[in-house]
Amino acid sequence: ANVATIMICLSPLVIFDFGAYLSFLATLSLIYGVPWFSAKLPLKWPLVIRTLIAMSVCPFIFTFPFLWLFFYKVSLISVLSNLIMVPIIELLVVLGFFTTIIGVILPALTSPLMAGIMVLLSFMITFVSYLATISWAELSLGRPSFIIIALIYGTIGVMISTISLQKKKQILFFSSIMIIFIVCWGVFEKKPLIITVLDVAQGDSTLIECPNGQIILIDAGKGRYPDAGRDILIPYLAYRGINVIDLLIITHYDYDHYGGIASLAKAVQINQIVDNGNRAFHPKVHSWFPKGISINAITSGDIISIDPNIKLTCLTSASIKRYKDKNNRSISLLLQYQDSDILFTGDLEYLGERFIIQNYDPVDIDILKLGHHGSKTSTTGSFLQWATPEVGLISSGRNNRYGHPHPSVLSRCQHYNMDLYRTDFHGAITLTTYGDSFLIEPFFSS
Repeated sequence: ANVATIMICLSPLVIFDFGAYLSFLATLSLIYGVPWFSAKLPLKWPLVIRTLIAMSVCPFIFTFPFLWLFFYKVSLISVLSNLIMVPIIELLVVLGFFTTIIGVILPALTSPLMAGIMVLLSFMITFVSYLATISWAELSLGRPSFIIIALIYGTIGVMISTISLQKKKQILFFSSIMIIFIVCWGVFEKKPLIITVLDVAQGDSTLIECPNGQIILIDAGKGRYPDAGRDILIPYLAYRGINVIDLLIITHYDYDHYGGIASLAKAVQINQIVDNGNRAFHPKVHSWFPKGISINAITSGDIISIDPNIKLTCLTSASIKRYKDKNNRSISLLLQYQDSDILFTGDLEYLGERFIIQNYDPVDIDILKLGHHGSKTSTTGSFLQWATPEVGLISSGRNNRYGHPHPSVLSRCQHYNMDLYRTDFHGAITLTTYGDSFLIEPFFSS
């Protein structure tokens, strides 16, 4: 407490430093957790073994609720890495201390001793980097209830306290029941359809969480300036507790729609990819998946079956040769869930919209994701008349150089009395429905 007070007095902003909190939690685990935990291990084990195990397990127990609360992830591999790394780190500290002393007396010995220390450091870095590549090394749990975190830390405090064993058992039983109840409530309650248009700057990415738990990602934004996969998708998927994408749909191969896959593939399991059949880009996409990935093409009239209550129909055809530009060969998807109809149009322009009008009967669309970021070449009056959408969603970057969305498109949407939500104004836009009405939640209110 005294150290914390001094740190705050010297640098008040330390209260916003997550590293400081983790350091204090780890220190508390060593002071209070290790003696308690090592005493619970079989006394016939050597003290050094019991202490080493306790020093590996306790920092994980003390820090994982904090990491879960603020980063939505838990490192499952940390116990193993601590078990191996702690002795090496202690050895390095001792070697570093004596190397410093020896270097003052015999400077000539410093170089070989430092070389040995560097070998150990290189081993540590290589080993830890390898552990980080293991698929189960890190698990995204989603945003937890603050009550659960409080119950976990309360239980930890009780277990290392000096109160009677009987009271410990009673409190542990009560806490366990509360945690199980909260978790089960979240698992078994009826799940809605959740659609999130992510704010990936001048790009496109939409996450669909189906009621049966299946996950669909339509496009993944661009791979640089910003890297949507690394900077936006991976943190948001962790926030939602998503570790697996069941289906990734690449509407077309513009970089602002598929570039983020490169980073995403390193962090999240992707089971299958669907695209518009443009095989020229397959080698590049396959290079991001060392273990391989299935890529299948869909075309007009194809239906994707991923949830028994959802009908996902492709409305456009990439095989139409007269559409030389990539935009009009975008995959357009009509998602129908009970009484709700949502249309995703990729970068579709007026030629692609005309194809839909000519080949499909009018659909009373509830939500329309406007084509090509609100470009003036998309969302024509005839298409709006065909779709009659109530709400429009636009994915565009703030102050983008293309002028998206174009004023003429905004005017047309206003003419058809559409409510508009834009990622450049509202940030990420989340739609939640149980099949009748929609709850629309923009990240920013205006």
